[in-house]
Amino acid sequence: MATPVDFHHLAEVEARAARRYYARSSAGLAARFLAALDDPVARVESNPALWPPDINGTRACRLRKFPYRLVYIEEVVGVLVLAVVHDRRRPGYWRRRLTR
Repeated sequence: MATPVDFHHLAEVEARAARRYYARSSAGLAARFLAALDDPVARVESNPALWPPDINGTRACRLRKFPYRLVYIEEVVGVLVLAVVHDRRRPGYWRRRLTR
């Protein structure tokens, strides 16, 4: 049974901003980014405990072929994606979202 995955509203903003960034280069690149984002979401749905927990209880799944990670936390009723994080920008900025 799939685990429900919900996105923090700021994680949605980050994903849209990244898609827009890639769309400025080409529509195909933007589509590949969205497909690369869908893949870890599906993997988290099927097995959220696959990636090791961080010290703060979050887990992160790297996107294939893009410098982004999906940072999430397991909750009682599913998974909350806290951030769609670029690997080289502002490390840890999303931690304040843990308090929601």
